[in-house]
Amino acid sequence: MLLKRNEVQIQGDLVIKSFFSPEKMAGEIFGLTMGNLIGGNCPELLGSRGGNLLIKKLSNKITAFEATQTNLISLNEINDFISLFCNQSLFAFRNFDVSILQNSFNVKIKNLIRNFMFNKLIIVENTSQEYFNNLIKGLNSLLEIKFENFCLVHRDIQLKNILVDTNDKSISLIDFEHSIIGPIELEFQNSIFWNDVYSVDSKFINSNIVGFNKKFEKMLSPFFICEQILEAINLNDVSKLKLIFLRTKDF
Repeated sequence: MLLKRNEVQIQGDLVIKSFFSPEKMAGEIFGLTMGNLIGGNCPELLGSRGGNLLIKKLSNKITAFEATQTNLISLNEINDFISLFCNQSLFAFRNFDVSILQNSFNVKIKNLIRNFMFNKLIIVENTSQEYFNNLIKGLNSLLEIKFENFCLVHRDIQLKNILVDTNDKSISLIDFEHSIIGPIELEFQNSIFWNDVYSVDSKFINSNIVGFNKKFEKMLSPFFICEQILEAINLNDVSKLKLIFLRTKDF
């Protein structure tokens, strides 16, 4: 059976996670593995079974949203954890050949353009031709940029995906299915776009990330928007597609 969304089951001390696409599963495997090496205090990936990932359940944990609402931990402590994780991720990739990482990211951009063009009819039908053209233009412009700071980007850091231990207040990062190696300026596109109660304070955090380029962050917004549109199409979620258009119709 094809899944429309990721599914999670809890069996004792085991988290069984199913994915609606191979890309999401690959992102989770790569992200959890790298995240722990970097210092994200992530849950342990135990293996796979029947196409599902088996992940060790973290005990005595609540979401950062719950923890901050009950004053178990402050938002400043959460922000410091995120800033540290991002800086450690940048440090981990400091000796990689930037040209190779840039070329790899350009391949992702070109694939996104190809998929966006393939879905042109349904996108234009639910938005407008001008809107479609502007997003394609924005994606193509990214191919001309030489990004400077590549690392593991989680791309879904929000208060629901950060867990806090109710005993020792240790912080953990979970749900890496969107993770890729890309410019650090991709990291908080989700919080900027949706800007809801689970979003993190990206402006404050960015100011504490070494080498963060706010201009690049703005220029990368078409990448995130186009991915969101394609995901809505894959899930046959017309309401989400229309909501994305309403939020970005003046793009």
